[in-house]
Amino acid sequence: VGQEQLRELLEPQAIADVEADLQGLSPERRARHADAVHDLLRRVGDLTPEEVQARVDGDAAALLAELADRGRALVVRLAHEERWIAVEDAAKIRDALGVVLPAGVAAAFLGAAEKPLEALVARWARTHGPFAADGRDPARRFGLAPAPLAPVLRALVGDGRLYAGEFRP
Repeated sequence: VGQEQLRELLEPQAIADVEADLQGLSPERRARHADAVHDLLRRVGDLTPEEVQARVDGDAAALLAELADRGRALVVRLAHEERWIAVEDAAKIRDALGVVLPAGVAAAFLGAAEKPLEALVARWARTHGPFAADGRDPARRFGLAPAPLAPVLRALVGDGRLYAGEFRP
């Protein structure tokens, strides 16, 4: 299938629906308890409190507080805003983006992360529809310039973890 035919096969609404499912935004994928919020953070990555609330049925702040009390989630400052992350992502966020972690993170989660920026970008790509090849969308999310993402995106394409092409009209 050529690029033009591929663009015509994918309907914009279908792309939007899949993206909503992947991000936990569709009604049937919303989190309903603390364990589901933790799974959401692991699957989607860093989220602002408002973004968490948009994906939760109930009081997101209470569920996040419960996760923080149990040492399963924490708040970091990323791209000039407060974001919640699963504790399992602490080393990736620190090593890839230079984020200062709060005190009290268990040592088990502080070991050096392997290819941390690649891991964060790959997860971001798994939960989003097609995006520009220059990487400006994930770069904006992580508070980076697009240039550092270019080799990461090429590596992900080379590994077959991302596909390059024209997928939107």
